[in-house]
Amino acid sequence: MKTQNFIIVIFTTLILAVALGYGVFWYVIADRINAEIKTLYETAANAEVVIEGEMPKVSGFPRKHAVTFAGKVQKDGYELDIPSLKISGFPLPGKLVNITLPQGISLSGPDIDSKIWSLDSLSFSGPIPLTFPSSATVEALRVWRDGGGSIDISTYDAQKEALHISGYGQLKLDDALQITGYSNMIARGHIAFLGYLERSKLIDPRQSLITSSVLDSLSSKDEATGERFIKGSLSIQNRELLLGPIQIMTLPVIEWPYEGVPKMDIYSN
Repeated sequence: MKTQNFIIVIFTTLILAVALGYGVFWYVIADRINAEIKTLYETAANAEVVIEGEMPKVSGFPRKHAVTFAGKVQKDGYELDIPSLKISGFPLPGKLVNITLPQGISLSGPDIDSKIWSLDSLSFSGPIPLTFPSSATVEALRVWRDGGGSIDISTYDAQKEALHISGYGQLKLDDALQITGYSNMIARGHIAFLGYLERSKLIDPRQSLITSSVLDSLSSKDEATGERFIKGSLSIQNRELLLGPIQIMTLPVIEWPYEGVPKMDIYSN
């Protein structure tokens, strides 16, 4: 009987020790993330970037770390509107992180039409890269790129009006430090979406007709639902977003560096 009680005590002690160790580890990581978020806000203020919205704090214990944000980011007349953002996962290299924007995201500015640069919803997930650039500067990004730096996207799901796109892919930086990458995807609702673009006067009827014919030739029919869908590849090359060989749009130039962006070193000792 004494032996049995001893085993129970030892087993209980081990469980408590593991639970305590996990709790300490969880909160240490959470504190470091909170410190990085605070530094990021301070740096943004110094760079005259206005962040409207309550500063996020890590939550979720004892489950995955989670950060939520709702607000706007403004700089030089440009505004990024983020009604709801949640990032969750265990923040360790190689671990999966989930990012969701259930109410979408939009960008507006002097030369940007928010009708085009917006999504109704967006979610994606992927492993945390084993390495990050030490800062958002040309020198640091070149080192990261030349060392094989990339961001793998395990899954993504985007909705804009009737258009729904899902898939997976990878993003990198090209020789000019612009985003490049590929994605295998499935798109549905493309014909109805063209109707939205035409009604919004974002494309003229002739463009809509030509594009509709091209997309129809690329699409297949779902025998179960009768819905047409496109299964193919999206890619970004030289700032051009392409569906197979078809150019969809030109992406704006990303100008590096953003001086004062801090090093995100929550994994360092």
